[in-house]
Amino acid sequence: MLRRISSLLGLVALASVALITPVSADKKAKPLTVGDFAPAIKVAAWVKGNPVTKFESGKIYVVEFWATWCGPCKTSIPHLTELQKKYKSKVQFTGVSVFEERNPSDESYIPKVVDFVNKMGDKMAYTIAVDGKEGIMGKTWMDAANQNGIPTAFVIGRNKKIAWIGHPMVDMERVIEEVVAGKFDILGEAKRKSKEDDERKKQKAMMEPLNTALRSNRLADAIKEIDKILAVQPGKAGNLLVMKYQLLLRTDEPAAYKLGKELSEEKFKDNAEMLNQLAWFIVDDRTKLKTPDYDLAIAIAQQAVELTKGEDAMILDTLGYALYKKGDVEKAIEVQTKAVALIEHNANIPDSTKEEMTERLKLFKSKKKDSL
Repeated sequence: MLRRISSLLGLVALASVALITPVSADKKAKPLTVGDFAPAIKVAAWVKGNPVTKFESGKIYVVEFWATWCGPCKTSIPHLTELQKKYKSKVQFTGVSVFEERNPSDESYIPKVVDFVNKMGDKMAYTIAVDGKEGIMGKTWMDAANQNGIPTAFVIGRNKKIAWIGHPMVDMERVIEEVVAGKFDILGEAKRKSKEDDERKKQKAMMEPLNTALRSNRLADAIKEIDKILAVQPGKAGNLLVMKYQLLLRTDEPAAYKLGKELSEEKFKDNAEMLNQLAWFIVDDRTKLKTPDYDLAIAIAQQAVELTKGEDAMILDTLGYALYKKGDVEKAIEVQTKAVALIEHNANIPDSTKEEMTERLKLFKSKKKDSL
């Protein structure tokens, strides 16, 4: 469950992807796609595992791009570890940390990456490297392949050519299995990827006015652009409606609560993850609402809890925090205790998130103690 999305730009994409800002056109490398030879790996440092100094014929590689600040990346890390264990020496997995800073003047961010990897320990059991301040890997791989979100993975076949580009949690395991077995249709994938890229360009052109409005903090204009897109492509309503909701929370709170209630009763009534987003934006301290509607947050979060049968720790955490902010400390402690119990042995939840949720429970208990 990916809940803590705070970036407005991030909501343009799927919740499983964190958007990145592409470099200017004059800095871009030669275009890269399926069927092309994989670019060289030129990194600032190797943090863990066996360095890949060059791609060798007859070997299969996965090069995955991630960042310490990327929530979706943290979710995919355990999956990559399991795949490395599954394929062992048949496939070399390498995670490359990129875009750690927007405009780095030096490589002082590297210790942060090293610390992150050390804390992950056995949960991140594959080779790890860090891109340098020049961003060579980001430019020659990600930007060249027109990939604007992380995590993104590249599967390189035995002929040293790229066989597949995509999200590591979406279809990659099937691709690797077919590549290892020598059954992967790279020509078919190249055609599919070409069609996908054409569609992405069209979508990018349509989204550009919205992104421009967001980047310049013209929130009212951004809402208008969302309405324009929805009028043409109602099928994109899911993420864009959540974005509109978040924008309204910053510009017109009553309108936001009205939209949130409508979404919880109609569009997202059976979607626990989206419901959780709606509730979390109200209780998130970073939203800084003037008149937060905690009753609405509680109702929506409770709806998500019921859909997941009380077995999703992140959703319980949202409900617990909403109850706490409403003033129902006893109930908040009860719900948060369940949330913390669920995460105790869940390897897919980062330690930082576990610490955050545990600290929240301590806060609730201290509040109760102070009130006695």
